[in-house]
Amino acid sequence: MAEVVLGVLSASNLRPSMNGIEHLLGDDVMRRAWHVEPGVRPTFERIVNDLDLILRSNDEALNQPISMV
Repeated sequence: MAEVVLGVLSASNLRPSMNGIEHLLGDDVMRRAWHVEPGVRPTFERIVNDLDLILRSNDEALNQPISMV
C-alpha cells in the first residue's frame, strides 16, 4: 500500500513492484491488468473469465482422488 502511495505522489511509477508474485495463483492475470500500455490490458470481462478458469481448475485439482501407491 505504501509503495503505491509513494509511486502516485512521486508520479514516477504508479504501479507497485511485481517482483516476488511468481508463486501466486493468477499472477499472469495481474501482470496483464497492470501493464503500462492501456491497450494491452485485458477488459474486465476477460479478467473475470480468466480468474474463473483459474478457480475452476484449482477446484478440480483439489477434488482429485489421492492415489496411495
